Amino acid sequence: MNDDVRNIPAFSIAFIIIGALFGAAFASGQEMLKFFCAYGSMGMLGFIVCFILYISFGVMVCELGRIRNSNKMEEIAAPSDSPALKKIISVVMLFCLLVILIALLAAGDALFMSQLNMPKGVGGLIITAFVIITNILGFDGIRKIMPVVIPVMLVIMLAITLGIIIFTEHVEPVDPGKFMSPLAPNWLLGALLYLAYNFIAAIPVLCTLPKNEKAKKQVYKGMFIGFFATCVFGFLIYCALMTDIDAAGTYELPMAYLSGKLSPVTGVIYSLIMVIAIYSASSNCLYGLTKELNKENKNKRMAVIVFIGAAAYLVSLVGFSQLVTYVYPVQGYACIMLMVLMLITFIKYKRKELKDQSNS
Repeated sequence: MNDDVRNIPAFSIAFIIIGALFGAAFASGQEMLKFFCAYGSMGMLGFIVCFILYISFGVMVCELGRIRNSNKMEEIAAPSDSPALKKIISVVMLFCLLVILIALLAAGDALFMSQLNMPKGVGGLIITAFVIITNILGFDGIRKIMPVVIPVMLVIMLAITLGIIIFTEHVEPVDPGKFMSPLAPNWLLGALLYLAYNFIAAIPVLCTLPKNEKAKKQVYKGMFIGFFATCVFGFLIYCALMTDIDAAGTYELPMAYLSGKLSPVTGVIYSLIMVIAIYSASSNCLYGLTKELNKENKNKRMAVIVFIGAAAYLVSLVGFSQLVTYVYPVQGYACIMLMVLMLITFIKYKRKELKDQSNS
């Protein structure tokens, strides 16, 4: 997208944002379990905090992208032009992408283990192989297909989630707190960590949205719809998990378990959706980690892609639930630091812009 776009549909922007925020941890229910359900009824307040901050920082990103005429994270978040600071921000971003890739492969492995009774490591290896091959050959086809697939996936996920809430037996929770990450001891911190590491992944998308004044209304409307839908969907998954949290929480993929509890068919359908989402998101993450490689040196590029993919697979064997419990919060703290820098940068450049306008 570029500034020449005049009438970009708000719903198109919303779907782009939703696609960026819906990951394997979201769809599987692990994020909702660790960062919202674990706090019982107080966890519901987290969705309100997330929505308010999503909108606030979404506007900041769009404004900073316009003011600084950039779509790079190191330009958006850095309050100064220090090369060292920009390098640190860039490294943190790569770290975040790597963590997401590892978690996606772990989720894929857990999915194959739970649904096809495959030995640990086999499912993750299959997905890793396809992701590596896709990045070597190019995955433009996936990028064209996913904008069509994502709305269909969302409708199916919504129907299954509502089905769980309405038609399955509700079991009174005994101790939701046992699923809490030790790095997120209260509901507010849990919500902030969830928001931070997810929002950072959406920044590159937000930066590519039109920056001209005529498109701003549609962009902000699309952001509102996208962020609101994400929070509502998260709340529905929260409600689905709370129908039987003590049982669902013992599974690597809680929503896959609850979908199977609704009916064997819905369990299979939900699992297929997750496989597609994991494969697509993993391919995009590996691309983000290797896109700066010299494409002229094909052998070196191929070797680095294989190395990163293989390394991510080996770390993913730690297990999906363990990654969400311990690694995601660490990533979240790093992302909170980036968002604080972004806030400082926004205040600095907005003041400068207003001063320049008053002097002109």
